[in-house]
Amino acid sequence: MTRLTTCLEVVALVSLTFVARADSLLLTSATDEADGPVEESTGLTAVEESRIFGGEEAEIKDHPYVASVRIDGVTVCAATLIAPQYLVTTAHCIKTDEVDMTASFDSEYSFGEDGEIVRIVKGFKHPMYNRRKHLYDVGLFKLETAVTQKPATLPAADGSDEQVGTVATVLGWGQTEESSAVFTLQQVDIPIISLAKCNRFEAYTDLLTKEMLCAGEGKGKSSCRGDAGGPLVVDDVLVGFVSWTGDNCGKEPGVYTRVSSVLDYINDVVASGGRDKTSSVDNMSRTKELEITATASSKHPKTMSAKSIDAIASAAGSLTTRRTPGEKEFTFAFDGSS
Repeated sequence: MTRLTTCLEVVALVSLTFVARADSLLLTSATDEADGPVEESTGLTAVEESRIFGGEEAEIKDHPYVASVRIDGVTVCAATLIAPQYLVTTAHCIKTDEVDMTASFDSEYSFGEDGEIVRIVKGFKHPMYNRRKHLYDVGLFKLETAVTQKPATLPAADGSDEQVGTVATVLGWGQTEESSAVFTLQQVDIPIISLAKCNRFEAYTDLLTKEMLCAGEGKGKSSCRGDAGGPLVVDDVLVGFVSWTGDNCGKEPGVYTRVSSVLDYINDVVASGGRDKTSSVDNMSRTKELEITATASSKHPKTMSAKSIDAIASAAGSLTTRRTPGEKEFTFAFDGSS
């Protein structure tokens, strides 16, 4: 057990994350169910997740905003240009390991040097990203220099670009059938479906949130394992990008990060140049139980009341509280694995 003693005004800096989900508010600790709170990285790696299944070759000239993210010249993720110096992709494509990454433009191939190759210098992850639950699976890459390719258009915040039944195109590098990998840009046209319909597939039952978007009907066409971050576009409007899938490629819809739900975060990172977008939450990813002692500050005695402390403790789930009437010290503990 780890004990932290702090003033009430900085209690919010302990490893607590507020996650908006549907109409409720979830309070979670930065335990092993999250991927840690690192939001900015200068050394980056990527994680493979999804490929295009049942697709056909695409022409890069028709989709100049698509980039392959590479390590040692080999594609590990896809990303989408949304500003001259910024790419958007999935959060799980961004890590803090010291590995050089580049972005390739104007190339239909997943390797080689026939396109424009630009070094990636920073990566950003949404502060509420939860890897295990795929929540807020969005990140951005900052390029070393601006590029001249035409960016994709960001969607309207009201979701009008992603209506159920709209046919969208998903792009990426990878499989055209089970266990068959290719190395040229692939595309497949699939309809956007409702979360209610998507939820009927066993792989997705009770796992979908309003920050996610489903596309595909399980009729042989979908995203699949191997190349995360591939854009889902409607007339060059970026409505989503590949986040995760079930185990049966082509037989289940793909799940995408819904771009309209994370527009504020994307715009904030781009507008600020990435400054001050790191998390203020300490990394306690291996802490199973955390005990916090909060002591009132004489300078800010009203920053957090005893009632507020109890409310936070109650929201945390498994907890113990200790308070002596009249004292300004409160202790609560919660099980970080809950």
